[in-house]
Amino acid sequence: MPLQLAVPQPDGVIAEHTLFAGRDYVVGRSQGSDIVIANSKVSRQHASLRARDDDSWLFTDTSSTGCYDNGMPVETTTIQSPRVLHFGPVPCRLTPVSRKGLVKQDSQQVWRKQQLGRYHRQINRCDSTLALVNVARECMQQTLHCERAAFILFDKQAGFQSSIGFQPWMEADSFSGSRTIISRCMEAGTPLAIGNIQQDTTLNTQQSILQHGIKAALCVPVKIENDIVGVLYGDNTQGRVYFSDTDVRFATSLGQFLSLRLLFQSIEHKISLAACS
Repeated sequence: MPLQLAVPQPDGVIAEHTLFAGRDYVVGRSQGSDIVIANSKVSRQHASLRARDDDSWLFTDTSSTGCYDNGMPVETTTIQSPRVLHFGPVPCRLTPVSRKGLVKQDSQQVWRKQQLGRYHRQINRCDSTLALVNVARECMQQTLHCERAAFILFDKQAGFQSSIGFQPWMEADSFSGSRTIISRCMEAGTPLAIGNIQQDTTLNTQQSILQHGIKAALCVPVKIENDIVGVLYGDNTQGRVYFSDTDVRFATSLGQFLSLRLLFQSIEHKISLAACS
């Protein structure tokens, strides 16, 4: 049975690796490892994984800093069901998956590409900003399975543009998303995905994280030319605890579609003003 290993990256994205029986896999900090964990507290060759039979994998700690399961040291263990093990300080999810499950995941990737094309066509047909907001929110929820999602537009005076597309959780006085994650995304001007938020010491003291139990969040800037005019934002409080690199690429593509459509709307508006003058 193949094994999937989900590894947090320095930018917050989760890289998913699929391991197959027939060889040993080395996990560690070294670039020569089969699966690289970029963290200075992870040993160069931190652990090894090998399929024992059709139903289980053997995990062996080969590090100097240790591996842990719920805080308890692990030297060797059998993986037969989903587990979260810490490689030093880095939590990684190990999930045995059937070959039928892999085929299903491949089919899901094909479906996502089809969905992206469908939403692209919908975006091109949008004749208002409100329509864009609704399409973007639907795409984030239906395709990326965000429990809460929004295309948040900004203006220079009010910050959040509360007049269009707002959901109850986005009200300014009771906004329950993460302003910190949105601010970081806008400052960097690049997509930001955060998983296992409640274990992230830079975020788990934020009021919105504590009060609303946000487990994972994804934020993508939307630009007109070089100016950030808003973000695609989605988060989860109950279900999945991370967004993968595939999720981020999908959301980034969606953000680019939105940016182009907003640019076209801006150009059309300028042309209509010029025609009236």
